[in-house]
Amino acid sequence: MSFLLIYFLPYVAFSQYTKTVNVGLLFSKDVQSVNRAVGYRTSAAAVLVARDRVRAEHLLDEYDFNFTIKFDECSESLAAGKVVELINQDDVDVIIGPTCNRAGVATASLAAYYNVPVFQWGLTTTADIGNFTRYPTTSTLSLDTHSMANAMRDVLQRFDWEEFVFIYSNDGDDEKCASMKDDMEKMSVETKDVTLAYMYQIQTVTMESLKKALTEVAKRGRIIANCFASGKGFKKAFVSATVLAGMSTDEYVYIFAEPKSRGFYVDEEDGSRHYSWDDTDGSFVTGLSNEQIREAYSRVLFICDNMGEPVTITEQFQNFSNQVIKRMSEAPFNCIEDCANSTFKVSATYSGQLFDAFYAYAVALNKSLTKNPGITDLKNGSMISGQIAMTFKGVGGNDISLDDTGSRIVRVFMFAMNSSLLPYLAADMLVSVDNVEYTSYYTSESELWKGGPRPLSRPICGFSGTECPPDFVRDYLTYVIIAVVIVSVAIFAGCAGLCYTVHIKRLEMQRQDLLWQVSFLELTQIQSKSKADASQHSFASGPSTATKITVESRSETTNFIFYFYKQEILAGVPTSSINPEHISDN
Repeated sequence: MSFLLIYFLPYVAFSQYTKTVNVGLLFSKDVQSVNRAVGYRTSAAAVLVARDRVRAEHLLDEYDFNFTIKFDECSESLAAGKVVELINQDDVDVIIGPTCNRAGVATASLAAYYNVPVFQWGLTTTADIGNFTRYPTTSTLSLDTHSMANAMRDVLQRFDWEEFVFIYSNDGDDEKCASMKDDMEKMSVETKDVTLAYMYQIQTVTMESLKKALTEVAKRGRIIANCFASGKGFKKAFVSATVLAGMSTDEYVYIFAEPKSRGFYVDEEDGSRHYSWDDTDGSFVTGLSNEQIREAYSRVLFICDNMGEPVTITEQFQNFSNQVIKRMSEAPFNCIEDCANSTFKVSATYSGQLFDAFYAYAVALNKSLTKNPGITDLKNGSMISGQIAMTFKGVGGNDISLDDTGSRIVRVFMFAMNSSLLPYLAADMLVSVDNVEYTSYYTSESELWKGGPRPLSRPICGFSGTECPPDFVRDYLTYVIIAVVIVSVAIFAGCAGLCYTVHIKRLEMQRQDLLWQVSFLELTQIQSKSKADASQHSFASGPSTATKITVESRSETTNFIFYFYKQEILAGVPTSSINPEHISDN
């Protein structure tokens, strides 16, 4: 028991609060399309969990927190009215919320006028809210579309895609893709080496409108970015349309760049999920099986925020989620019967950002009071903004960072399909105002293209297929054939002429050889006389010419044999290498 008393002494000591911070909370309660993401019944108690951490870390020990709850229902005009009530009637020191774009812009504008600090979260994704010059008292804990567009730019540059096209629709959600479209345009204007070649808006999403859009953009691009409302089956219909349009080939890449997305998964109201290709077809008749559509998804990349949750759900994050649902029954919410429905038993996906928003405000206020201990008016947006730069651990265990303008340095995820046609985290990007830190989780880029080459942003033969580089052989085939024939004939004639010349040369050499060759049969060997015959002949004969004496004196020696050939005397060299058969033939 003494251990328990000692453990709780700090809490008891600081339970006598002398001051109060009035916190205004803006929620959407009954807008069906955003309930799973930011609905009041499954997110509001995140501020109680955050308050516990503030007290555990002894921040603002003298202060209690009084919460005033209003519902703007994602309406711009309703949000403006509720903000005025919170400031003028409820005298709040800070406003946390709202959670939708148009309501967020209205709130930020009024807060700038009244110099009240505002911390927005959830689906407030338009980059306009992050304009510190216009809204100097507003901080955003959500992932805005400007950061998403910067992540998109980094992916385009990384894969040498110099141009892309963008298809979007506001059908089913008039905020999500409108802000994405604006920031895609700004990104293209601000980036020299990336061009938004064409933008196509689909007014009403049908299979015919999707196929028409694809046919049009195919004339101008192969890297096709897209944005559609979530939970309507539009993504499955779009991917099906790529098959029906004959555009589900290795030549194309489809990038869904959008907030409020979990990539290849679709969230259901009860907290469960299913693959996007397993969506019910609804009014979209494709004639394709889910397996055919799943195969087409292999050419898709998702760049998204994973619905505000970490990719890996840690035990810490799961405990937080459970606490959010459990503590909705506590004051000031006291949500018991209204939160009894089974669809309200899983925390809203962006509820972690509400935790971050409240905690970031408490840290900034604590820093402001430490620096200016005499301040009594806490409703000072400029003071809070001056202390807003910080980094702390979020509920999922990841670092949460705000820059000096109150904008969050966000983490964007890129999901792809592996060779088994299952989704996986391919990369994540930490996006600040001017920088993107890209971390890949694939071993080779070819994994993204299923082992094939990287698709090109502009095909070699152009988008029409008629702009191929000149091919002389293909374009002048007839002339090439004629030239080949002529060259072949010339080469043959040259070779034949060379062979004939060589042959004639050989014949001439043979003819010249015959001029000095003598047949052995035409030779008469000079026989030498004996000494007696020579002596007798000498007495019998009269005076003789010198020639005759010379001829008869020729006798065979070791090195020469003498012959008569046509009254000429020839000397032959005896040799043993001559075949007698050859001699007789000659």
